[in-house]
Amino acid sequence: MNAPSNEGSGALIRNVEVTGLSVKDIIALAEPMENAVGVSGYDRGAMYRYHLSAGFDWLEDHESLIVYEMNGERLRTKDGYPAAIWTEGMHAGKFVKHVASLVVEDNPENIILDFSSSSDHYAPTQSIFFTQEGQIIDAYEPYTFEGYTFGRDQAIVAVEFSLDRGKTWARFDVDGGEIGRWTYWHYTFTPEQEGAYVLYVRGVAANGAVSEEPAKMLVNAK
Repeated sequence: MNAPSNEGSGALIRNVEVTGLSVKDIIALAEPMENAVGVSGYDRGAMYRYHLSAGFDWLEDHESLIVYEMNGERLRTKDGYPAAIWTEGMHAGKFVKHVASLVVEDNPENIILDFSSSSDHYAPTQSIFFTQEGQIIDAYEPYTFEGYTFGRDQAIVAVEFSLDRGKTWARFDVDGGEIGRWTYWHYTFTPEQEGAYVLYVRGVAANGAVSEEPAKMLVNAK
């Protein structure tokens, strides 16, 4: 699985190979009662800060694993030792570290998996690589930004860029975007005068969703 995320100082992204057990198979072994509708997974923190909740129907089409190895080695503490839940199509808050329990749910109201409301701003997500905030670039010379956008449970169909703080957007369609795959992009512009420029970047998903929070980067042309 791919696990992109952002941090205050820039972009963080990595590819790893994980080894684990299917949540769906574990639940099947438990032989839940007929009225069961889904499963919740919790970390061992007293406040259950990280929490996965998914219906059985959704899990039929998405991979969710109890992971215990990363790149052939047991998970480190910071990666969620002794085990962590990795779920395709979810944002980072649903990747439960230090998983303590799986709870079979019989109340549909306990299945919190609504991609149409409060979680909209998580998908698509995007970031800018290799350029630092406030970086000095050459005026009158082409400069190329690059980064990724990620649609979570949707394929990316376009990437949009703005140099006027979101008033207008230049759209570039994406061919071959896939669910669960990062879409890498690059964008070249030439500062026509000295001064500060702010690039906004956002992805467009197949369902029409556009991130409420585009990635932003300020550079100074001199």
